Amino acid sequence: MHDTYEPGEYLDLLKAYYALEQLTFSPDDPREAVLSALEERSEKKRVIAEKVNAIVDEYVTRFEKEPGLLERDDLSRLEQMYDSLTDKKTGRELDLGIMLRISIILKDRYKRAGREYESEYVKFLHECVTNDRVLIYNHTSLSCESPYLSECLEMANRFDELSEADRVLLFHMLYYAHVNHEDDRISEGQKHPIERLLEAEDNLRERLGERYPEYLDKAGAVGIARNSLSLMLEHFLWMARHGKAVDIERFRPPLERYTAILRRYLETNTETNALTISLRSTLLYADYRLGTLSLEELLDELTRMQSDVRDDESPTIQATRLGKLNYHYLVFLYRFSGYDRKTVIEMSQQRIRETLPRILKITREVNNTRFNNYLMMFILGSSYTSRFEDFSNLLLELTVYSDKALYVHTEMVKELSLVLFDHLIETHPDAFDGVAGRDAAYIRTHKEEMRRLLSECCMFHDIGKFFMLDIVGNSMRRLTDEEYSIIRMHPDGFDEFGRDWMEQDEHLHCIRDCAVTHHLWHDGTRGYPAVRHTKNRPFVDILAIADSLDAATDGYGRPYRFTKSLDDLIGEFRQGAGTRYGPEAVSALADQKVQDRLQFLITEGRKDIYYRIYASGESNR
Repeated sequence: MHDTYEPGEYLDLLKAYYALEQLTFSPDDPREAVLSALEERSEKKRVIAEKVNAIVDEYVTRFEKEPGLLERDDLSRLEQMYDSLTDKKTGRELDLGIMLRISIILKDRYKRAGREYESEYVKFLHECVTNDRVLIYNHTSLSCESPYLSECLEMANRFDELSEADRVLLFHMLYYAHVNHEDDRISEGQKHPIERLLEAEDNLRERLGERYPEYLDKAGAVGIARNSLSLMLEHFLWMARHGKAVDIERFRPPLERYTAILRRYLETNTETNALTISLRSTLLYADYRLGTLSLEELLDELTRMQSDVRDDESPTIQATRLGKLNYHYLVFLYRFSGYDRKTVIEMSQQRIRETLPRILKITREVNNTRFNNYLMMFILGSSYTSRFEDFSNLLLELTVYSDKALYVHTEMVKELSLVLFDHLIETHPDAFDGVAGRDAAYIRTHKEEMRRLLSECCMFHDIGKFFMLDIVGNSMRRLTDEEYSIIRMHPDGFDEFGRDWMEQDEHLHCIRDCAVTHHLWHDGTRGYPAVRHTKNRPFVDILAIADSLDAATDGYGRPYRFTKSLDDLIGEFRQGAGTRYGPEAVSALADQKVQDRLQFLITEGRKDIYYRIYASGESNR
């Protein structure tokens, strides 16, 4: 079959796409010039997306559909494309979703080829395990075994028959294939991830005996120790969150093994970089759990480590210090200090005030999603000890700098929702009975209060997307099945932020319900996640229509060839009234004044928001 594209073209397009993301403006730039540049960027993105999807179809999709088409030359080209998607300097995966798909194709192909290609099979089985783990671990709190665990265990049964290099890869895989994350979905009686991991380690130690340390070193002792130790410490936090005591003696042997490995590494690697900072903060927590470090000493050392950060250091190092170190500081302060609530809040607020300007400065300079994990850690730590008002201001301010398109979307959803609310509160006020625990009589006499609440619901409905900014912002190609599954988890993200807020009132519950259920159909039969609607569904119904309206009409932030017209969308909403969309919210669309206001917002109103956010970087709360 004739091949249209060379393996390296995908990487070239990837770089061109991300270069477009660096587009910046100043408040002095004329409005029309900014909007024109954004339109031009959207068109360039569309052209790139068409070519990228064509390359994916040629290199990936056709072989997924018909594996028998894969010939020797195709294997070579696929491997070239796969290798090109790892940054040779940093080792960072440049497109994890496509890398996972390619590694699955190559794994299956070499497995079918038999023992002659066993090393190639083991290599790409290893790539599947690691790519899948990174994709899940970096974007969700899902706790699950790797889908490739059974294949790993099959290979483990033949451990002594493998080549030395393949044994090392398999050793590494068996650590990573058992678990991805710790979270609240673990059922009573189900094994925790750390227990599964320690079982896997025991099996390896028993199988290898005296050879175990040798294979541990060859497979990357530091990486295995760091990830295993982090998982164990996450388990301790999970126990604390659920009010359960940790039997530290049960975990002492592996804790001491892992910490010893990391200490040896740091003794010979004194350079300050993202890895060494991460290892040192992890060791501090381990020492605290082992009883060799007091909490006060732990907090003081984290403070000292942060104070060492210099403005001339790389953004990666600064982000690591400010994100991870502050996350640990705030979590330890909240979970383990024993201080009274007032003291905890005062100390945490002081820390946030000191750190926020520096976090924002880095975000302004970088202005992309590379630092998603570091910023998320800071935000999560802040949410534990902040009032919601403090946290919400922090999150919105960070959104403006880290993902302008997401902020524009939330503002548009807010403005569109308020148009529907203003009509319904005058014509059908009883439709809001029960929202935020208020009856219809209260709502009729407190319109502005309810309007402000709906605004808050809109501004935070996509809060879960902060865990997956790189996927959310990827309009370069069609999402993979794995990425789409991750995107569908974003409504659950609110609970990651909000489960520890100290004030749990009806307003906050309403904001939470809108975030969690805005992709659930009105009748609950379809959509996601699989939960039930609440008394706050009237706000969700409005938000769902506004969310769809903005997504289907935005030609600046999304590289669409064609956007939909308001009339076409109103037709779709009417067709889905009572099933996908709330009938009361849809009824508001029949009013001509409502239509006129919506039409203005999706044209001139959107332009104003884009110009304000992209030219000045200012929110409008």
